[in-house]
Amino acid sequence: MNIATQGVHLTLTDALEEYVHRRFVPLERLLGKFESRQDLTLRVDIARSTRHHQKGDVFSVSVSLRIGRTMLHVEQNGDDVRQAIDDAQKRFKKIVEDHKERVGKKDKTAIDKA
Repeated sequence: MNIATQGVHLTLTDALEEYVHRRFVPLERLLGKFESRQDLTLRVDIARSTRHHQKGDVFSVSVSLRIGRTMLHVEQNGDDVRQAIDDAQKRFKKIVEDHKERVGKKDKTAIDKA
């Protein structure tokens, strides 16, 4: 799985990119079934909503992954960029698990009907 990171209105440091990779690489084992069929690219966009505001939910993290015709997407806002990344990763992991379960049920139903 490839992980593409992009910063909007902020500069991504090497430490921040490494943090994103460290948080999202463990999801590869959940995506093993899908990754064998195609090359997957996880897109992580980290944005600062404005340079003017200093407090509140200033950072936004958007995570998206296309699996076949299905797009899995999560957006998370937070006042700390690392906390927003952590929260986005937790929500994205839940969405991947739900998608995997849904696809597994479809495959099992198709096998049962055959």
